[in-house]
Amino acid sequence: MNTTSCHGHSLPSSADHREHGGPSTIIARLSADTYPFPSRPSFAAETMKEKGAIGSRLASIPEFKPFNQHQHEVNITVASLADSPFRPNPDLIEDQHGRDDYLRIAIPLYKATIKCDWKAAKAILDKKPELVRYSLTETGETALHIAASIKRSKHVEKFVKNLVNMMEKEDLEYQNENNNTALYLAAANGNIKTVRIMVEENQSLTTIPGGDGRIMFPLYAAALYGNYEVVKYLYEKSHDLGDNGWTSENRGWLLDKCVEGDMFDIALKIKEKYPELKSGVVLGVLARKPYAFSETKTSIITIKRSIAL
Repeated sequence: MNTTSCHGHSLPSSADHREHGGPSTIIARLSADTYPFPSRPSFAAETMKEKGAIGSRLASIPEFKPFNQHQHEVNITVASLADSPFRPNPDLIEDQHGRDDYLRIAIPLYKATIKCDWKAAKAILDKKPELVRYSLTETGETALHIAASIKRSKHVEKFVKNLVNMMEKEDLEYQNENNNTALYLAAANGNIKTVRIMVEENQSLTTIPGGDGRIMFPLYAAALYGNYEVVKYLYEKSHDLGDNGWTSENRGWLLDKCVEGDMFDIALKIKEKYPELKSGVVLGVLARKPYAFSETKTSIITIKRSIAL
């Protein structure tokens, strides 16, 4: 029988842990090698900071920012292609002579997207299919970014699927002003169906980082918000965190978040694959989860001995 954690996601049942043993066994093995993680800030403070940062980005997307008629021309310093985020076309937003197009095209497409009204969106995109590559907001969100940020709608999966079908593979890699792809936002929101649609179209999306400059992949964003099904799926697609861009540092961050989110089966896989990882938060997290030690006295003794090693 599944249980629900304080984060709201369903925890794996005993059957899910059959391969590795029960929760106490898993926790004992996770706790066997816990040392302070180098240069690791306060876990609670960092979690609040990260969630607040990503949450503010997600919340900002549906808030429509009208075109500013007096907007000044922006001088952009172009870095090398290897270092530059892949941005959508900003012309509808930045072109001071394009106000009519913005009002006539961008606003209706934006409104259709936040409502997941594919019929209305299709009527616009059939005439101007290139709009899938354009920013619809001042913070650089495309229609796909906006749709991926919608958490609860029975129409969002169909909308995203139809939208992706109109896009080239590379179009899914566009990043907004916060360097987030649509997949990153969907992972943070827990949209497992939209996550699957995008990853099946472009596997490279899983290794495009978002966030505040640190190498935080969509898998990390999903773990940060306790989205177990998304974490499980993206971990399976990550080649055991062996894809380009994964380091001991960001693997350690992911391990911390998986333990904090009660995703012990994923955490154990990471620890077994990378036994050298040191986590300074595992013991503190487990101390706040007494239910994890409730199986048997034997299990408790095993856990205590493991922690003492």
